[in-house]
Amino acid sequence: ADEAAVNQARSILAFLHYDARQFSDAAALGSLLVTDHPNSPASRQAARVALASLQALAAGTDAPALDAKRQLKKLAALVVTRWNDGPEAADATSLLINIALEAHDGDGLVAVIDGMNPAIQRRPELLLRAAVGLRQEAEAVRKAGGDPGRVAGWNTTVKRAIDEALATTEAAGSLPVGPANAKLAVSAALTRAQMAQAEGNPSLALLL
Repeated sequence: ADEAAVNQARSILAFLHYDARQFSDAAALGSLLVTDHPNSPASRQAARVALASLQALAAGTDAPALDAKRQLKKLAALVVTRWNDGPEAADATSLLINIALEAHDGDGLVAVIDGMNPAIQRRPELLLRAAVGLRQEAEAVRKAGGDPGRVAGWNTTVKRAIDEALATTEAAGSLPVGPANAKLAVSAALTRAQMAQAEGNPSLALLL
């Protein structure tokens, strides 16, 4: 049989499993296409189905949910590697940010920011989400008496990410699409202004 046709059928079947809430079967079939047939046109859609299925399976705190969360993180990282400038990579990066935020994993957020393809879709939005979350983690560690060097390194990443994203947003002449993203941009600008003020740089704070 023609391999492209077979993979297209697999992708459709994965979606049908997902639509029927058979998330385990949908995740397994979609992950197979991503892992073994990355060059197939059908694999990109299958990747999104697999990620959505694993996300559904990861809801909860029991052992199967935790296992699904590990699989979700692994597959999301693979999708970013496979197609690092397409919508699939943006979706997968968003999931990686969510996973790191939920785990209070500051180093994970740094890894997402540092590893983000410059050409990825929705880059400003993704940078702002990761940076605002990382700033919250940095403040939590600082207040708990954690390693000052680690906190400083995280804050350096926060400033770099917010500065780039806000500059890109300003150049575009509009806030990111959607009320949630507009609110995120305002929150990030306020965060950056507060950091500048704390560092004794009120002129930068006023500019922001």
